[in-house]
Amino acid sequence: MTLPTDAATPPAVPQLLDAQIACARDLQDILEAETRALLAADLNALTELVQRKQAAAEQLEQLSRQLGLATGGAPGRVIPSLGDQASARWQTLRDTADVLRKVNLHNGALLDERQARLRWIARQAGIDDEASTYSGQSQGRALLRAPGLGRHLAQA
Repeated sequence: MTLPTDAATPPAVPQLLDAQIACARDLQDILEAETRALLAADLNALTELVQRKQAAAEQLEQLSRQLGLATGGAPGRVIPSLGDQASARWQTLRDTADVLRKVNLHNGALLDERQARLRWIARQAGIDDEASTYSGQSQGRALLRAPGLGRHLAQA
């Protein structure tokens, strides 16, 4: 495979990087709001945020696929060859992806802790915890770990 040069840089690559950075930062804001909602046990906010998070994750995944196509499936190899600006954007995207992973893991730990508390309370009250507490396999939980959240970000 031939790597593009600056003269042959697909114009879509810088725009796709910028779009991914913006989307990743939006997702970061959503995750930070999710942290606050988890700490406050605000179920209404969590419900709304899960929907927003899923939409942002899907958009980020779509942009990631487009970037993969624009770089012949090798953004980590192609982008550094596109010059300093593209490399800087790629590094910003990688840094943002790292923050997203950390905040998402933190939120998952918060959610797990909340679930453990609810199960303990249910046992103490003699309530069937399977029927009455938030199931770890529920749709909401699955959304908190959005599938395919930027496969190219995972490579970053």
